[in-house]
This record gives sequence, C-alpha cells and structure tokens, in this order.
Amino acid sequence: MKYEIIISIAAQLDIEQAIEWYEGQLQGLGERVKQSLYDSLVEIESNPYLSSKRYKEIRIKYIKKFPFGIHYFIEGNKIKIYGFFHMKRNPTKWLERLK
Repeated sequence: MKYEIIISIAAQLDIEQAIEWYEGQLQGLGERVKQSLYDSLVEIESNPYLSSKRYKEIRIKYIKKFPFGIHYFIEGNKIKIYGFFHMKRNPTKWLERLK
C-alpha cells in the first residue's frame, strides 16, 4: 500500500526549531538532523507499522544519532505526523495537539 505522509503545522514548527537550534550549536549539525529526520520518514513511509504503539494509536519512530522521536498516527493510507519531540522532555506534549 502506498502511504501519504501529512506533517502537522505544530510538528513542522518542532522540526524547524530543532534544526535551527542544532545549527546554532555547530554549523552543519542542523543539516545532519534534517537528513536523519528524512531517513526516518522514508522508513515510516515504507513500513509504518514497524514502530510499536506507545500511546493508544500513536507510534514513535526514534531518529538515528539525535534524541528525537517522530510521533505519528496511521489512518487508512495516511500517516499523520503530530510531533517531533526531544525525548528528554515531556513526551505527552502531543496530547494537547489532539484536543
């Protein structure tokens, strides 16, 4: 089955903030975050059921080399990305976005 990835505005802001923060720490590091995120999205699109459910129907795909998780929900042939969260912070932050 072909899946469509939909990234929420809130998740897009999470991504942009993470990339900007890492780029501010070391030039080029933001690009490495972006590449790691892209690689993880390709894996999710290929096999969205590989990541286990963590909160009811929400699944988390942890990206490589950085402490972030992509929080997503599968609905038919759509993969909805709700958040891109640093795993040392409150992981239930996404609940507010579903209300």
